[in-house]
Amino acid sequence: MPVTKEHMQALYHQVCAAKDVKSIAALLQADIWQLLKMRLDKPYYVFEVQSNKGKKRLIETPHKDFKIILRKLNDHLQSAYFFCRTPAAYGFVQQPRNANKKRNILSNAKLHCGKKYLLNIDLKDFFHQVSRMRVISIFKSPPFNYTMELSEFLGELTTYQNRLPMGSPTSPALSNFASMDLDMELLAYSQQQGFRYSRYVDDLSFSSNQPISLTQYYGFQDIIGKKGFTINMEKIKWMNEPDEKIVTGLILKEKPEVSPEFIADLETNIERYKHVLEFSAVAKRKNQDEWTQQFREYFLGKLRFLQMVYGYQHPVVKRINKLYYEAYNTRSFVESFNWSNFPY
Repeated sequence: MPVTKEHMQALYHQVCAAKDVKSIAALLQADIWQLLKMRLDKPYYVFEVQSNKGKKRLIETPHKDFKIILRKLNDHLQSAYFFCRTPAAYGFVQQPRNANKKRNILSNAKLHCGKKYLLNIDLKDFFHQVSRMRVISIFKSPPFNYTMELSEFLGELTTYQNRLPMGSPTSPALSNFASMDLDMELLAYSQQQGFRYSRYVDDLSFSSNQPISLTQYYGFQDIIGKKGFTINMEKIKWMNEPDEKIVTGLILKEKPEVSPEFIADLETNIERYKHVLEFSAVAKRKNQDEWTQQFREYFLGKLRFLQMVYGYQHPVVKRINKLYYEAYNTRSFVESFNWSNFPY
């Protein structure tokens, strides 16, 4: 649930006022010995997931009790980052409900609308490139200014295999802190060259009304390397004046738009959900199974994204909403239908 800016400011001051492990434990409402044990035991589930393109991604997610503690810590870290975030950061930035300007995938894409030239750079293994030593340095530096002892403790608590894990609640905020110097140097260089620059997690976008030269790209590459990150060479995308321009999956026109494939996929999934509910009704299954619920949450997330991009009154959104409500109510229709009157 979104919180107010004032609440986030209170969390920010609380975490920055911590002096030792004992005060951090009190802040997280946790037993200090429990924290010490978790720091040493590293209770994580480790598994791989396969993307649509067939590539495998390593996921390291904390066990339930550990995750609860890290989520509490993340609330404070996100609040701290909100008040010292860079102008370039648009991803994993917590939004208070009374914030003036939202930072999200849509506002990130809007920044580059109307530009003739676009360069997208993807950072390789983004979380895993943030080492435990870098996390310790984050806690030793402003706004935290912790002692070495407390910084090392939190560095151990929030890392796995000596780097940020992919799947931990605190990794997104800490990756943003780790990227602050990168953002500021790329912003300065981009402004010098007449570009717009933004970063959505590990996706870096540079846009201009003038062609982006190879020399200028090497300037970006040099800054990225010096800040301890590596470019994923397979995902560099140059888009010139006649090309369709895409930023984090959104097509840049007068306003950002979703792709036709996105809408078609959403329609297909809603239709599949409808068939599942019809089958469940005929089979007299009273409750949706776990897979059906997860499938519904999956495409509802896409539907909410569509609503964010276009607004609720857009014709496409209205049409997709209608399809969803018809699918959702199909079970009631099937169960109430009098099959004895069906003309076989």
